[in-house]
Amino acid sequence: MCLESSGKPDAWKLARPVWGWGRGATPRPTPRYVARQVRRKCDLRPAAKPKRLPRVLTADQFRAFYKAVDAAEDVQHALMLRLLFYTGVRVSELCGIEVADVDLENCKVFINQGKGSKDRYVLFGKSFATALRTHIAAHPQNRYLFQTRRCSKFSTRRVEQIVKKYAEQVSVNATPHTFRHQAISVLDCGYRGSCLANRPALRRTYDPAL
Repeated sequence: MCLESSGKPDAWKLARPVWGWGRGATPRPTPRYVARQVRRKCDLRPAAKPKRLPRVLTADQFRAFYKAVDAAEDVQHALMLRLLFYTGVRVSELCGIEVADVDLENCKVFINQGKGSKDRYVLFGKSFATALRTHIAAHPQNRYLFQTRRCSKFSTRRVEQIVKKYAEQVSVNATPHTFRHQAISVLDCGYRGSCLANRPALRRTYDPAL
């Protein structure tokens, strides 16, 4: 390893390629290239990031959140935030759902080019299909399932603001992604053998429609 008099690696020497840049013909390397060469020569690796479990709402917090949503009497907000939980979609995917993507007969939604540019279907219950059918019938000109007053789709930022507004009303910390984790957590519990017999109770606890 190349060391300066101070005992520290000489980054300039470590990063210098064998053909010898700086002689007039070859352009000088970028700072990113220099940093990469230093890390390689000195065998430097970034510290591993700690892995933390995702935070989800308690059953009481969950019910309080949707109670606040219903109290606002905004049907579109109620449907949008329930769809977040029922399907576990990402907020960007939720904003991009078009009316044509919704299959009410088979209770599924087509997600076009989701994360990783992958298409997929997500499912929802029959009782929720009735609510969606009424919503779609009431807005026959809509292109997107959920639209703003300007007839454009919601932005991810706007959905985040909506979730934050209701969360603050009941003093809980929640983002749209919270409900994705919540859905996965409930599904995981529902499909474990020890919880399988208690699925009616599980539904009473986590179904926002109840």
